[in-house]
Amino acid sequence: MLAPIVMTVFLSFSRTFNFPPNGFTLEWYGNVVSQAEFMNGLRTSLILAVITAVVSTMLGTGMALTLTRHAFRGRSLVHSLFISPIVLPRVALGVPLFLFFLMIQGTSALARLLILHVVITCPYVVAAVSASVQGVDRRYEEAAMNLGASPLETFWKITLPLIRPGVVAGFLFSFVVSFDEVTASVFLTDGRTVTFPVALFFYLVRGTLDPTVAAASSFMLVMVVVVGALLARYVGLARALGVAR
Repeated sequence: MLAPIVMTVFLSFSRTFNFPPNGFTLEWYGNVVSQAEFMNGLRTSLILAVITAVVSTMLGTGMALTLTRHAFRGRSLVHSLFISPIVLPRVALGVPLFLFFLMIQGTSALARLLILHVVITCPYVVAAVSASVQGVDRRYEEAAMNLGASPLETFWKITLPLIRPGVVAGFLFSFVVSFDEVTASVFLTDGRTVTFPVALFFYLVRGTLDPTVAAASSFMLVMVVVVGALLARYVGLARALGVAR
């Protein structure tokens, strides 16, 4: 399963788009950096991924606490609705949103993409934080409130530190999923606002097939490796994958 990824990295340093690689060069990485479409897409993807991760973490954490701590009629339905974007085909999200924004008009491409990415990534936060909340002993919170802490102080000083692994895992997963999203994003971009994966997709659609594609893909691979390292450092990779499920 990892062989195609490893091959792509090797090809990004090859002089020709053949396997086995032919020679060694950094020309294709320079080609990625020199092309405005890739650099603008990278900047857009980074900004969008950060904002998406922050918004999704805030919304997902609040929803996870609500669904886990409070019993109300229709809770299972609400939970299913929030989790459903994980299993829905991305095209089934992109096309309806495209038609919706086409009707209302006046919405910027960045705003459209932000709404789409929050819808896609929020379920990961809900799942991760819910798993952490279920493992918290409520007696710690009750003790804090009995000693005079307000609900906000209790959440900030007691609850949040206890559920931090789930929150951090949800944030990082949201960042990666947002940065990597292409299938639904294609429907909501415009000529001035294009994400990095969409720019790569358009590069391929134009029929340009050279190791620049492999170099651009390697950029995305590095992003995933960095996030994985952060998960392992601050959460523990096995634990993060566990709470994400």
